[in-house]
Amino acid sequence: MRANFDILERHRHSLTVDYVPPGQDATVAFPELDLKLRNSTDANLLILSYIDGNTLNFELYEKGEN
Repeated sequence: MRANFDILERHRHSLTVDYVPPGQDATVAFPELDLKLRNSTDANLLILSYIDGNTLNFELYEKGEN
């Protein structure tokens, strides 16, 4: 949640998690809970997703035209 995107919808975990600082977590549970972001910059967006054990990770990167 440190990227420079507009957060349209975000839900924190119901319990405190120890793998990210407070306020930087998000939970998704279809169909009720979602994470929705908007890239309101002029930069391109790269979404990297991978599974690590039982965790699905997403990393979002933006890169300017230069």
